[in-house]
Amino acid sequence: MMKPCTRCKAVKDLAEFPRDKRAKDEHASRCNACMSEVLAAYKATPEGGRARKAAQQRYQNSPSGSAKRAENARSDKSRSQRKHYAQTDKGKEVMRASREKHRRRIRETEQGRLRLQAGMAVRRATERGELPPICSLTCSLCSSYAEHYHHPRGYQPKFWLYVQPLCQSCHTEIHNGH
Repeated sequence: MMKPCTRCKAVKDLAEFPRDKRAKDEHASRCNACMSEVLAAYKATPEGGRARKAAQQRYQNSPSGSAKRAENARSDKSRSQRKHYAQTDKGKEVMRASREKHRRRIRETEQGRLRLQAGMAVRRATERGELPPICSLTCSLCSSYAEHYHHPRGYQPKFWLYVQPLCQSCHTEIHNGH
């Protein structure tokens, strides 16, 4: 069956139109090529960029998005891509700027300085083999993949290595007081 595209006016086969259950013939009025052009133009606008970013954040914060992100972060392909990017000049500059911004913000308070030192102590203990790598553990609250070590007793030096593995969502809940 053939159908005209309302944008380019070409008559094309129905297979060249995206599905749209609201339409009588269950196909959109614009062909795939025209829809791609329209969507690309919309994504290039500030409004389209904001909409895309909001959609990405909704997905990343959803249970399926979090699970997929954790799964991908542990894949060999992802690790090799991160390693390769970290070795490029741009990767080095981005990481340096990010670390410096984070440290500057944390150094402003005593609690922040202790937190930074506790995190470094955990990293060193993991490198020495005193603590298992976080990627090999599950969250102690919900049993999903662990992504962070949490300091439940605080950041005082005597508690630096007293940690529990948590996933991102449980760690965020604890720190946000939910």
